[in-house]
Amino acid sequence: MRVIDSDNYKASGIETFFFPGGEPHARIPENFGDALLFLKPRTWNDVGLAMVVLGALWKQQDGDKGGGHRVWLFCPYFPGARQDRSDYCTPVTKTLMWNLLGRSTHRIYTFDIHSNIPSGLWIERNFMPADLGKQYMTAPENAYIISPDSGAQERAQSLAKAIGLKSAVIQCGKHRDFASGKFTGFTMPPLPGVGDYLIVDDICDGGGTFNLLADEFLKDKYGADSSLTLFVSHGIFSKGLDAIHPKIDQIFTTDSWCQLKDNHRLDVIPLQQVIEKILEEST
Repeated sequence: MRVIDSDNYKASGIETFFFPGGEPHARIPENFGDALLFLKPRTWNDVGLAMVVLGALWKQQDGDKGGGHRVWLFCPYFPGARQDRSDYCTPVTKTLMWNLLGRSTHRIYTFDIHSNIPSGLWIERNFMPADLGKQYMTAPENAYIISPDSGAQERAQSLAKAIGLKSAVIQCGKHRDFASGKFTGFTMPPLPGVGDYLIVDDICDGGGTFNLLADEFLKDKYGADSSLTLFVSHGIFSKGLDAIHPKIDQIFTTDSWCQLKDNHRLDVIPLQQVIEKILEEST
């Protein structure tokens, strides 16, 4: 199975371009064979190109020259995953995105999708941070995991179990106005002691949630003498790393979306090992 990187279609021999009217288009080599598209959708152009590449692959495998080839999609950051609810005045964007990307694929794989997969979205497997392996997921003895809100609780608990932490996850509470998206409050229970604390969540945009958490962390009697690290599966960092609270001295994310390079504060974990697990299923 050939892996196509959406950051470099040309390396797979795929020609992509946009017509003057803005329509995305793609041309794939003949007899392309089984394909896995590793999609990192950062813009609507990325979504459009992925749609036509998958469409071309699907057309070829379904045609006279296709030979029944398989078309798989690994889309770790699934577009619109956070738009999974509606007040009957807004779309459920997650479902719309599945209609664009999912109908030209045999299998879809994701990584730490934002919420439970609703009915109508068929996903083969949703990998989680615990699947990254022990070389990335280790912790010192005095380590504690913090879940910033109820939505992060399950992924925080699964990661704590994977790395062998016996201490309970520290569950915080975040309150947001659904209509405006603005925070209305944040709560954090008392820290159990001085130690190394790891915040676990799926997405970081500008960092507002984690800045509020860091403020509360420093108010605790153990906060100043403890370390605070952040792990997010999908690092967008729309306001840059400097906008994230200085108390958070180390940040981990994956290359699902992030385009920043590793530096003294940021570690970008490649998802290649997840791709290898997917490829194992193709043999």
